[in-house]
Amino acid sequence: MATNTPEHKKFVFVQNEKRNDIYDLKGEPDSRLFHYFRISTPRKPFLIKQGARFVIESWSGHEKTSFTGLIPIKIEGWYYGDLLLKRANKQPAKSFLIANINGNETTLYLFPNFTLYPAKRLNFCHLFAKKIIEQNNNLNK
Repeated sequence: MATNTPEHKKFVFVQNEKRNDIYDLKGEPDSRLFHYFRISTPRKPFLIKQGARFVIESWSGHEKTSFTGLIPIKIEGWYYGDLLLKRANKQPAKSFLIANINGNETTLYLFPNFTLYPAKRLNFCHLFAKKIIEQNNNLNK
């Protein structure tokens, strides 16, 4: 990744065998942010108006801990959104998120300290996705 790529965390999720709308964190959970998420189509008018194709959300017990609409970019299977995270005894935090939904596996790239003007988001996401695809292709050679 280029040196000017903002710091980010990568989380890989696999589709739950019993509920295909649930994706579970793969491997050892190294995060208290979320261990799974549910994916659905947007129902709220503001999400539809923003162009969201999917909504992802997660819970801890009966409390929703994360939520975002996923807006498609110019590459099939790639989306972006602003992930709202609720943490115990803290104010909710918003993080920029890029998601790659690829069959039964979804990878989330979380940029916790990154702010990007809305007009620049699509281009940034497109370049980031292309770089990840290129890296993956080089690994598979």
